[in-house]
Amino acid sequence: RSEEEEDSSENYWAEFAVISFPDFEKEAFTRFVETISKSVKKNRRPEVALSEEDVQKVISSNGDYLPTATHPKPEKVKGQVLMKSRVSLTDMMVEEGRKKNPGCYIFGWLFLLAFVALVILLLKTILGL
Repeated sequence: RSEEEEDSSENYWAEFAVISFPDFEKEAFTRFVETISKSVKKNRRPEVALSEEDVQKVISSNGDYLPTATHPKPEKVKGQVLMKSRVSLTDMMVEEGRKKNPGCYIFGWLFLLAFVALVILLLKTILGL
């Protein structure tokens, strides 16, 4: 193996944004971060390099502002894989389960019970019991 193949560290990277704001604007910017997060989960990549005008829009909208400009997806490069570009339904269900959402627990148990019932029904049908 060549030295280039040994050092695969340049194939691992992530994108993130640092949002800094004064404490008295906490409500607006917390809501803005939540809005941006929801957008990213839906595979939309809003540009978060905010101008002074954008910052004022965040404050005046109490965080409901979503920039119209989007950040381009990274170009595919040989040897690199994009692991995730959006949040799947399964990811959302796991996240809700972590929040101890009772609906997710009920749905999970119903799914397991339905699966067990289906297996029993199939065994009865195949084995003629």
